[in-house]
Amino acid sequence: MASFLRVSARCHDGLVIMELLSRVWNKGNVLSLESMSKDTLSPVGYLEQIAMMLKQNGLIKGARGAGGGYKLSRSPKDISVREVVEALEGPIAILDCLGGGKDCVKTSVCKTKSVWNNIQKEISGAMDKLNMAKIIK
Repeated sequence: MASFLRVSARCHDGLVIMELLSRVWNKGNVLSLESMSKDTLSPVGYLEQIAMMLKQNGLIKGARGAGGGYKLSRSPKDISVREVVEALEGPIAILDCLGGGKDCVKTSVCKTKSVWNNIQKEISGAMDKLNMAKIIK
C-alpha cells in the first residue's frame, strides 16, 4: 500500500542539510558538500542539486575556493521548516484545488474541501512554528 502524505527524499535531505548548517551557524563556519556527504551518506552531486535550490531561494550562501562551502543566509531562528520545504517542493497543497493554481471540476459538489483545507492549514502552521534553531536543540 502506498504511503499517505509522504515526504520526498529531497525534502528530507534538504532539511538535514539545513540542520547541519544550523549547527555551525554560531561558529561562522561553512560546510563543504564533501563534509555533508559523509554526514548524510548521500552523493555529493545529489546534495549539490539540493544546495542549489536552497541557494536560489535565499536560504543558504555559497563560498568558493579552498575552505569554501555553504552557510545559512540568516540565523537558524529566522528560517522555518516551511520555508525549507517550499524551497524544495513548492507551495504546500495537499490537493490540487488547495494550491491556488488549478480549478476542480468537483467544486460545486465537493463536501470535503473544507476538511482538507483545515488539515493543510494545520500542517502549514506546524511547519511555520518549527524553525531550524528548534530542530538543533
